[in-house]
Amino acid sequence: MVLNIVVIVFAVMLPSFIVGLSVTGKRCGTKVCDLLQYCSNFNKHCESCEHTCEESSHNFDLNLCADQCQDYLHETKYVKISTYEEK
Repeated sequence: MVLNIVVIVFAVMLPSFIVGLSVTGKRCGTKVCDLLQYCSNFNKHCESCEHTCEESSHNFDLNLCADQCQDYLHETKYVKISTYEEK
């Protein structure tokens, strides 16, 4: 009896745990941004972190980059982004 209750509770709770482990980007209005994008508070569109995080870009914003683009920073520091680029 107790085992049945534990199994039922686990089965009910499992989807909520899985939802917390998302491998997709953040929700942005009705869309979901890619991992290397952030949701602009200005227009609620997905924007490229590359434009925000690269010092040579006219859109460079260090605070926004650090706050919204942690996946991009991780990818550029530890993983080659070229492995994700389409050829």
